[in-house]
Amino acid sequence: MKLSIRGASIIISFIVLISTVLPAHAKNLDKELMLAVHDNNLKKVESLVRQGANVNVKSGPPVDFTPLMYANSTEMVRLLLNKGADAKIKCGMDATPLLVARNVEIAEMLIARGAEVNAVTKDGQTPLLSAVQGNKTELVRFLLSKGAKADLKTSYRITPLMAATMNKNSTIIKLLKDAGARQ
Repeated sequence: MKLSIRGASIIISFIVLISTVLPAHAKNLDKELMLAVHDNNLKKVESLVRQGANVNVKSGPPVDFTPLMYANSTEMVRLLLNKGADAKIKCGMDATPLLVARNVEIAEMLIARGAEVNAVTKDGQTPLLSAVQGNKTELVRFLLSKGAKADLKTSYRITPLMAATMNKNSTIIKLLKDAGARQ
């Protein structure tokens, strides 16, 4: 069976159309997913993922955060993880979802899915230092219990103990010292 020139032309036109429309459609789904995650709209996120939105899409430079990193509730994090979001993914500056974990329950879910408790960004930021800087006492306690190193320094030579001292948080200072922080 020979393909006519007209038939070949139709096939080529279809391929060109699909190769331009599908990526644009996927890109729109991904943008909608980011907005739905930000708005904590669980039903919309569920629907967008069913339609093909990428749960590991990155927001773009400079931060390149994923929906998981924008999730602001435990339920949203659980949904994204159950839909295939990568708890170990590295984004702009090598930030990970654990670096921006908002509470212990989220941190537990991320670590259970393989997040590295001592992951370090390009400038030396760690999940522990981030929790200290945010005055998240229970998260600091949890990360230390999971093996977070209390003395890791950023490229600016800042340690979690220094950050806790700057914040004047005596509870976190004690937690860090009890975990072996010296500076």
